[in-house]
Amino acid sequence: MFVLMMHTRFPFADGGVPRLADLAGLGDRFHFWCGASGRRYLFSAVEARALADFRDALVVLARRDANGALIGEAVTLIGSTDAAERGALTARLAADPRLEAFVHLLAPTLHARQAALDDLLGQTPRLAA
Repeated sequence: MFVLMMHTRFPFADGGVPRLADLAGLGDRFHFWCGASGRRYLFSAVEARALADFRDALVVLARRDANGALIGEAVTLIGSTDAAERGALTARLAADPRLEAFVHLLAPTLHARQAALDDLLGQTPRLAA
């Protein structure tokens, strides 16, 4: 069983809109978030009601500051069978219409998604002694 853990500590940087997406006129539909390693992760903006359609993804909730820059507020992993947890994300988005949702779908395994989450949260891998 998958348990939703919403992480709210955000040391990672807003990486902005990918240049190609901007040139193609896609605006803020795609967005980079940067991990502590400097790696950039491509996310797609989605509407709250669309979250129910996504499985095995990393989700960032963010809001825009007064200058229009995105500020990460929460990040979590969603699995393949956790409809209740996706509902909790949708409820959080409904409760605060200033929040925006972004999903990362390019990490094909749970291990890859967890590694991306750790990087976004600034957690470095620990080596066994």
